[in-house]
Amino acid sequence: MRMLTFRSAAERALRQPSPAPLVVAVSVAAVLAGAAFGQSSSPFGATTPATPPATSPFGSTVPPGAPPATRPAPAARPTPGTVAAPQVIARVEGRDITMAQFDAIARPYLARLRTEMAAGFNADVQKLARRNVFDELVRREVLGVEAQRQKIAVSDDDIDALLRSDPGLQTNGRFDPAKLRDWKLSPQSNYAQLLPRLRETAATAKLDRQLRERFQPSSAQLHAEFEKRNAQARFRFLALQTRDITLEPEASEREWRAYYDAHPGEFSRRAQMRLRWFRLALPAATDSGRAAAEASALERAGRMADSLRAGTLADSSADSQDTGLFDVGAAVVPGLGRDAALQAAIVRADSLTATTVIGPVRLHDAIVVAKVVERRPRVLPPLGEVVADAKRRADIEKRKTAAEADRRAYFAANLERYRGTRARLTRLTLRMGAYAGRAIAPEEVDRWYQRNGRRMFGLADTSRAWLPPMDHSRRREAGRMMAEEERDRWLATTMDKLANALVGSRDLVAFARDNGAAAETLSLVAGMPADSLFPAFIADSIRTTAWASRGQVHGPRAFGAYSTVWRVDAVDTAYTPTFEAARSRVESDFGVERRRKDDEAGRAWFEQHRGDYMAPPRYVVDYVAVPQPPPDSMRITEADLRADYGRNLARYREEEQVRARHVLLSTRDGGPDADARAATRADSLLAAIRKGADFVEIAKRFSQEPGAATSGGDLGWFGRGRMVPEFERAAFALKAGEVSGVVKTQFGYHIIRLEERKPAATKPFAQVRDEIRGTLAAARADTSARRAAEALRRKLPRTADLKTLAAPYGGVQTSAPFAVNETVGALGVVPGLAEDLAALPAGQWAARLYRAGTRYVLVRPLNTIASRPAEFEEVRGKAVEDEKNARRKLKLDQKVAALRSALAAGARLDSLALPLGGLKDSGPVNRDFGFVPGLGLEPHLVQRVFGAEKGAVSDTVLIAQGVVWFESQGRDMPDAKAFAAAEPQLAQELLKRDYDAWLESRKKLLRIEILRAEFRGGR
Repeated sequence: MRMLTFRSAAERALRQPSPAPLVVAVSVAAVLAGAAFGQSSSPFGATTPATPPATSPFGSTVPPGAPPATRPAPAARPTPGTVAAPQVIARVEGRDITMAQFDAIARPYLARLRTEMAAGFNADVQKLARRNVFDELVRREVLGVEAQRQKIAVSDDDIDALLRSDPGLQTNGRFDPAKLRDWKLSPQSNYAQLLPRLRETAATAKLDRQLRERFQPSSAQLHAEFEKRNAQARFRFLALQTRDITLEPEASEREWRAYYDAHPGEFSRRAQMRLRWFRLALPAATDSGRAAAEASALERAGRMADSLRAGTLADSSADSQDTGLFDVGAAVVPGLGRDAALQAAIVRADSLTATTVIGPVRLHDAIVVAKVVERRPRVLPPLGEVVADAKRRADIEKRKTAAEADRRAYFAANLERYRGTRARLTRLTLRMGAYAGRAIAPEEVDRWYQRNGRRMFGLADTSRAWLPPMDHSRRREAGRMMAEEERDRWLATTMDKLANALVGSRDLVAFARDNGAAAETLSLVAGMPADSLFPAFIADSIRTTAWASRGQVHGPRAFGAYSTVWRVDAVDTAYTPTFEAARSRVESDFGVERRRKDDEAGRAWFEQHRGDYMAPPRYVVDYVAVPQPPPDSMRITEADLRADYGRNLARYREEEQVRARHVLLSTRDGGPDADARAATRADSLLAAIRKGADFVEIAKRFSQEPGAATSGGDLGWFGRGRMVPEFERAAFALKAGEVSGVVKTQFGYHIIRLEERKPAATKPFAQVRDEIRGTLAAARADTSARRAAEALRRKLPRTADLKTLAAPYGGVQTSAPFAVNETVGALGVVPGLAEDLAALPAGQWAARLYRAGTRYVLVRPLNTIASRPAEFEEVRGKAVEDEKNARRKLKLDQKVAALRSALAAGARLDSLALPLGGLKDSGPVNRDFGFVPGLGLEPHLVQRVFGAEKGAVSDTVLIAQGVVWFESQGRDMPDAKAFAAAEPQLAQELLKRDYDAWLESRKKLLRIEILRAEFRGGR
């Protein structure tokens, strides 16, 4: 054994990853998810690269003293004087990290990832994986420096323990003490030379173990963290938020009551009824025996109805069910569906309270008899129960009244604007289609043809051209033209009569009626709704020329299918319309006036807060946009398609799916007893299903899932990960047709029936061929455009003839000035450009490409217009909204003060919330997430809730958009079984968190030089 071999091997060993306790593998899933690269490297979890155990200090897996034939050939010796210095990529307190050390870890690590991830191992993943390896090397050096600083002592036993895992000291895969002894005692051994380095490595490993022991969370810490993450709280709350504050008038409490008293019908609850019904099924309508079966069923149903009236048992063999309570007059009767005859019978039974039996009623597929089991009459609930609805309706009424008053006041104040000319006229109108015509004899058609037939061929009547002989088609066309001529003559004659009638003073109504026309008197006023016949421009023309044309007859003139004549009878040049007549104009003008006032208020606010409004920097750039070629122009061979399919089989893998139905009994918004009631009802429904009740009907009638009444609880197909875990586990554990027990989730209690199951499978090539072609074509089109853009980017800075170079892509375009949040000319939004604009040098083409839709964009900044105080016109919209928000905030403060005063005076929070819709139920809320339905992310509020006792009512709590008061409904703690399942992962996570925090704190105290560019900067 040669010393050279030992020495070089030892250098490799002691610069390799440290002993086994420091080595933990990275999972492929973590790499794919990016989790392996988002945090500092540590010896725990997914952020540590998969590194091999410490290599043998002998440089190979061959033990000392092995026969030369089995020993690997020694490395070639460098020529004297030409020994290459190792490439240093970083230093930690002067300790070198070399590229050789990096490669020793990175090569096997990247090779394994490449094998496991296949197509997923792209350039980005490789870059992150390399950074992961680098961070691991830095971590080891930091531990080494810290071990020296703490002067951690190691014994010979610690060093021997380090060497136990060395392959060179093993026999048949197990540590061989004899080999270690021989190596220590051999005169040719380099053990003494390696001992200082071995001692340092052992000290580093010992420090690592100490840190892991130090940061190992206790059972109490794990329980506390698990509770923090998984405990859920429920509460009811009243929120007042700026966004909910209206600037419109609001009704007072007195006005709510007045509206309630004046409109009892709007608040009355409909009468309700519950039926026990018996159904006698009928054959299909096409069945030849339908009539006989229907007669027999009607007779049988009549006997059943008599029995029910007499209080005796009905026919027990008939199918019977209970509807449960339903609204009388509802479109659908539970279990019986939608039927007009049934609805009419139910309404009659409701009006005649002595009626106890409904039917027999003939439905499309059955005869039904029903017994009235329960009645609840129409009732007007007290105001307290409907106060929120009363307030809402009273608010609407008050706003309508106020809006009408405002518009009438505006009209009264601006009467001069609506004064104008009114023209009153008489109009006689003839519908051209009223001409009945007559039957024309064939000989008349022949004579017309001889006189006028040349006209049919585009010739003048005086032409001497030969006229083709009459046949059937020519006779038909000639008859049509002859009838049109007669109609035109009738129309002209009748309209002349009507025009002449307007000159005289005869009874125009009777005269128009006798001639098939209609007479009417109308007024034309500016701004009036459009006339049924005259277009607006004609009406305006008549009105403006009315004074000069009084008494004159105008027309005839055609308007669509009508011809009309008219006469202006009177003109009023100082006519003032009523408000109703001018309403449409007033509405439009009033809207303009309100916007003007909003602008005035916004301008005043802007003047008071000028310093808050700055115009953003604006930029002008040159750009060239390189478009993608059409994907269908890309050449994709069959071999390409099949190769891509083979490489990406996992993409076409369809996971196991199931189709299920369920019945949901919700526990939300039902008060404190909702959970117990839902559980009891779920148990009773499950018992009914087990006894043979129809699952679909049960779901339609009782499930509280939206849409269940029509879908029968059908959820369609779904795979794993789509449903909440409890539901998923229960559904996938069932066989087709099997019904689950009662399953509780965060939504309530479920009963599940599995309908079908699809096993996992891979889609065949033929099924996904077009999809693959589209994907490959799009990718190649994108690659083609990117390559062209990259080539252009390299050429643009080096050429003076930009016009020629950019011509194939539409030339060099110059944008109008734009801000970072605005579109760039015809490109629209260019992702990433906004972040770079401030740093890009003017006059130089950017070193990177940008992507805008299907185009790659090259950008050259020209100049920057600096930020400056904005003018009102630039920020008009924001200033107007800010002024309105200030008024909303003032109104909100007034409401909050009133509520606080009421609470301080002893009022209950739930009673104060009634006019605002009542207290809202948060549902189960997690502490860490901090999201509250209806409020958004409010971690401060959630922390307050978790600190409150059950039943406690909070004081005023500030939230992002206003304030909230809450009433705690307690916390739900996770069970011991869930904690036991999560404990190992949680312990590892907390250990990693604290270890990483310690590591980062040490790094800040050390001098770390990163010499290779790819490892600089954050992840």
